[in-house]
Amino acid sequence: TSSKEEKSRYDEFALSKAVGNLLFTLAFFNGIPFISTLFFGEKFINDSFIISAFFTMIITIVAIIYMNTGNRFKKRNY
Repeated sequence: TSSKEEKSRYDEFALSKAVGNLLFTLAFFNGIPFISTLFFGEKFINDSFIISAFFTMIITIVAIIYMNTGNRFKKRNY
């Protein structure tokens, strides 16, 4: 947990918006197995789980790197 001083350095609105977009993206990719089952039956269920897991891991890693580099979410007055 950060101190109040540390928390005041970050733009909470921008950070919350980015995390919300990340969660919607992950929810979409985690829904791929369900969608593929509806359209193709259980023929591709294993492949769709693998694809979903792969994209979930890649997106999460990229998002963590993006959010922690470049001071994107720090307030401009610091």
